[in-house]
Amino acid sequence: TPDELTNKLMDASGAKVVIGKVEGVEEDGGKVSGVVVDGKVIDADCFVVAMGPWSCMAEDWFEGLSIPMQGVRSTSIVFKTDKPVDPYAL
Repeated sequence: TPDELTNKLMDASGAKVVIGKVEGVEEDGGKVSGVVVDGKVIDADCFVVAMGPWSCMAEDWFEGLSIPMQGVRSTSIVFKTDKPVDPYAL
């Protein structure tokens, strides 16, 4: 499952999940050295912006950076069911 793959990759790399609101990045010599999450800096030697259509929000974190991305409004279909649904269902 996607959950199993993600956990195996994290275990192999030593990465960890931090749940919170990213407020910006710390830079040192023009390179990201940390990520500000809920007011606390988490040191980082690597940083990936993977926020889908919300990635353009990261423009505020980097001076002079323009992220050419726009969100598109679309329609979703939601089915109500009394049966449990696998959390990995697409």
